[in-house]
Formats: sequence, structure tokens, C-alpha cells
Amino acid sequence: MDNNLTMKNFTPLALLRKRVEQNYADFKAEMLIGDEEYIFDMAHMIAAVKDTYEQMTSDSDYLDDGDAEILLRFYNPLEMVADFLQERQAGCPVDINDALIGLYGTENLEESYITMDFAEELAEKYGDDVRVRIALLLETIEAGERYLQLMKLADLPDMGEFCDNGFFIFEDEDDGEGCF
Repeated sequence: MDNNLTMKNFTPLALLRKRVEQNYADFKAEMLIGDEEYIFDMAHMIAAVKDTYEQMTSDSDYLDDGDAEILLRFYNPLEMVADFLQERQAGCPVDINDALIGLYGTENLEESYITMDFAEELAEKYGDDVRVRIALLLETIEAGERYLQLMKLADLPDMGEFCDNGFFIFEDEDDGEGCF
């Protein structure tokens, strides 16, 4: 049976609930491969994700098809909403509707969260194993963070000039001039 034909029978809200259920299963699997200390350290995030999951999959009026269409553009809408709720709560309960309004008002969501298009690209290249995907994403994030750190260094005054290969020239008291 054609999977696309079957998916067309679902409303955006039903598709979102299915995605959130998969996001929750993936999150649980990721948490359970960690040791006890890791799980303890992640308790706040586990609680936020569990609470968000319950709100997003309940039959209440928290979400509508319009919300679902926006959230379905992203690979992990559960993580997005949980992150935002956790930031906004700061010890006080926040209604998911208020959090969604704030989330939608956030600039550059595509730069902060993985879109479905990018997730599909990764799955085509590397397969569909959750742990492999998470490892690749972490590697990509770490590489991006290193790049940003180098860019910040480049903006600092008195950093010298770039070498021909794009690295910094620096003065070493013992060795003279060099590159890194």
C-alpha cells in the first residue's frame, strides 16, 4: 500500500501527534542508553519533555491544524515545544498555547531546529538509526560551535593576520611566528 496515500488521510493534527509520539519514543531510547548519572542530570529535561508530550498528544484544544502545519515542518516538534516551555516556565507553569505563540514569534526557528527537509537528507545519506542520527547531529553541532569560536577569535582586535591557508598567524615567545 502507498504510504503517501495513507498519510493523506490524516489531518495535520493527527500527523503531528504521530510525529510527537515518535519523537517521544526516540527521546526515551536516547535517555535509556545513558548511565544513571546522565539520566539524573537530565531529569529536568525528561520532566519537561514528558509534560509537553502529554499536552501535545492529549485530546484537548491545546493545538489546532494551523499549529500542526507549522510544527510539522520540523523534525522534532516535541523538542522544540519542550525547550521553549522549559525556558519560559522558570518555576511557573506556562500554558502550551502561550508558549506556542512565543515560539512562533521566535526568529530563525530553522536555524535553531532541524527541519524535515534536512532530516530526510540525513536519513538518505546515513540511514534511519536514531543513535547514528543523533551522533551525526552532535558532530555537526560541535563542528559548528568550533567554527563559531574561530570566527569570534577572528573578530578580536590584535589577533594578527590570516595565513594563506585560512588559519591565524600568531606570535609565540619561544618559537616565533606560527599558524594554527
